[in-house]
Amino acid sequence: MEWNYQLVTRLGAGSLTLAHFWAREDMEETLIRWMHRIISAQKSFRVTLQSPAEESVVRISDRQPLQQLARELKIVDDYVRSYGCPDMKLITNPSLPAGTCDALPASFEITELVLVRRKHAFDTSRQVNVFGLRPA
Repeated sequence: MEWNYQLVTRLGAGSLTLAHFWAREDMEETLIRWMHRIISAQKSFRVTLQSPAEESVVRISDRQPLQQLARELKIVDDYVRSYGCPDMKLITNPSLPAGTCDALPASFEITELVLVRRKHAFDTSRQVNVFGLRPA
């Protein structure tokens, strides 16, 4: 069975997706092991939200930590594709609808990433693993 996986960071009642991909269930153990190795080597980082006046989204001002994480996760993408699954979508420029950020502070620390999975877009996401980042 194939699952739709997402790597997210929790934001209050919601989450911000940093990567999503499809993978077979029998790949999950290896995915967790490799992602743990990669993510636990990354330092926690501060996210500052900015909302340009002409846009209806909130963006992250410093995307460098997300770009670094995407580079490191490329090996996981190679693994996923080697099993005939579609490419991982690594999101280095995430944004949120402006209204969803009202309860969030303008700046906060990302200390962990969460891997969740679901069968399809209308299924409820289930937590697979939590990956802690190194203290900055």
